[in-house]
Amino acid sequence: MIYADITEFLSNPMGTGIQRTVREIFAHWPGGLPACYFDASINGLRVVAPKALDAVLDNSRDIGSKEKAARAAEIISADPGAVIDAESSVLIPELFFDHARCAFYAQRIKRHPSRSLAIVYDLLPWTHPAQFGITDRRPYEPYFNLILSMEYTAHISQETKEEYERSGGNKRRLPLPILHLGADGLSIEKQAFRPDRKTFVCLGSIEARKRQNDILRAFAQLWSEGIDAELIFVGRTVDHGDRSLGPMIEAAKVLYPHFKHYEAASDDDVAAILETARATIMVSALEGYGLPPVESLHAGIPVIVSDVMPSIRRLPSLGQIRVEPWSPEQIAVAVKRLLDDDVARSLWNDAADLSLPTWQDTAKQVNDWTVSVQSRDRNLLSRWLGARRA
Repeated sequence: MIYADITEFLSNPMGTGIQRTVREIFAHWPGGLPACYFDASINGLRVVAPKALDAVLDNSRDIGSKEKAARAAEIISADPGAVIDAESSVLIPELFFDHARCAFYAQRIKRHPSRSLAIVYDLLPWTHPAQFGITDRRPYEPYFNLILSMEYTAHISQETKEEYERSGGNKRRLPLPILHLGADGLSIEKQAFRPDRKTFVCLGSIEARKRQNDILRAFAQLWSEGIDAELIFVGRTVDHGDRSLGPMIEAAKVLYPHFKHYEAASDDDVAAILETARATIMVSALEGYGLPPVESLHAGIPVIVSDVMPSIRRLPSLGQIRVEPWSPEQIAVAVKRLLDDDVARSLWNDAADLSLPTWQDTAKQVNDWTVSVQSRDRNLLSRWLGARRA
């Protein structure tokens, strides 16, 4: 049996890309995946009560993340769960910076390297700290040192795996799997092109590295030329030390009647917005993966996307107009192309032809990997015992 350690998720079940991955793995794991959490009072892991797990996995927007976490904490307080023994295999599917938890896993890995596995989302806060407002890396060292010391890690992109190895991970040069994240996470039916679809949508948190300011500059130029196109941002503003982003968005809402920003949106809200979309836009300069472009393509909606986006770099360019990051001019040209109905229709047809992985595929891939590690461990133990008996 393998457990998934979701200590961080239990305390803060938000809707980030990482936490969406956690939810989807649990939702699609063959036969069900038991969860555990780190209990600092015993310096060990405990099983999460099923009702507590249900509370945080609840994807309903009617209950906020704080309420979900409080409900889970109440259940765990009444039923702390059985202690998991050191022989059990544990998957870490989340990011965390709790030093006590890092120290616990460092010792666990020394004893049994193959009993602790982790999904590595990216090393960007470590390799590009300024992009995340980090001026002192010391609070983050224990986590990154931990994952770089692990023998069994899976990675969400080729770029993440390569950065991991450049940073000193995978010293034994074991085959590390590259996961194919699901593209079917949006609650929306397959879309079809209509000439009246004039909206361009940018989904995801608003951060300097995601270059929404370049998108706004491109559209400001288009609007000054009298071009009729709507622009919608959906996502919370994360300044990471760049305090210009919030005022930029607020000023744009006043200046440009064709621009809207929704700080938060339910699944139904996102679906309604995308039902008006001619295309989506994501032009990040720095990403570990980038789910929104492939989710858009899975829904049949073309995308203007930066050519460094890991999620699309190894896909056929169907349904995409790829642009260089930091280039408002290229974004503006791409929008003009898409406003031509014939060009748009062709891109929509291309998007419909793409074959993309689902979250069921992702969960199966992670499951197959963990099973293979456990099987390898059992085979090594069997050979060692056989040699001793001989």
